[in-house]
Amino acid sequence: MGYQAEKIVIKATFSGFSVLEKKSLLAAIEFNEEYLVIKKEVEMDNPKGRVYYLGKSPKDDMLKLDNVTSKTKKEYLDKIKTGVLPDYFLGAEQKGNLADIKEGLERYVNENSAGLEFVFDFIEVKGTIQSELLAILPELLYVPAFDDISDYVTSSTRNIFGKLIRQIFDLLEERKDPDLMRMNTQIKNLTNKFGSDTIGSDRQIKEIKELENQITGYLQNILPESAAKLAFNPPEVKDFLPSRIVIQLHDGVLTPVENKGHSLVELN
Repeated sequence: MGYQAEKIVIKATFSGFSVLEKKSLLAAIEFNEEYLVIKKEVEMDNPKGRVYYLGKSPKDDMLKLDNVTSKTKKEYLDKIKTGVLPDYFLGAEQKGNLADIKEGLERYVNENSAGLEFVFDFIEVKGTIQSELLAILPELLYVPAFDDISDYVTSSTRNIFGKLIRQIFDLLEERKDPDLMRMNTQIKNLTNKFGSDTIGSDRQIKEIKELENQITGYLQNILPESAAKLAFNPPEVKDFLPSRIVIQLHDGVLTPVENKGHSLVELN
């Protein structure tokens, strides 16, 4: 029987970062390099994940920004009313909405940091830096228990093997692998036989030129000085090859994995 985790956590210390990369990251999250630990949480309802950094936060839950919600709003308003928290928590217009309370909370913690007790805790990274961090953190590739394995082998959006192959091609591209570069050049040269940005290109095949001339003839009835060109954007090898991968399994007979039946669920 398979087991499906509710949450999967990845932690990274960024020990391989350059000085400049660390400086940029630290400036974005406004924290000390000494405590630079990033945590990525992936949940079933949020496969992209959320990113947290190890930061210093008040020990009192009431002074933590994440504690300010619609459910706790009345508790904050009561503390403001009784004088436990200052009036500026209500904001400039004295409305006391959630944004006002959070802004007041940040001000309160900054002004009273010397007299507050702090603990180290993981704090969610906010804003565009979150998506930027998700792009460089390891991507979690998994097939949830009881899901149909064929969905992850044949689907272009969920194909985990295709994603793995793309990562290999990215590495080959970074290394300027000569075979990969040669393949991309050959594809570009072949594509130029069908379409070219140059009017009257000698590299195009005869049939394509004839089609362009026919289209040009129709257009010149309306726009005498016009000319039609068929241009093709050549694909990169890494863009189309991984999506055409076929995963085969040998269990006495070599066939695609999606044809192996329900017994394959036991692999999850």
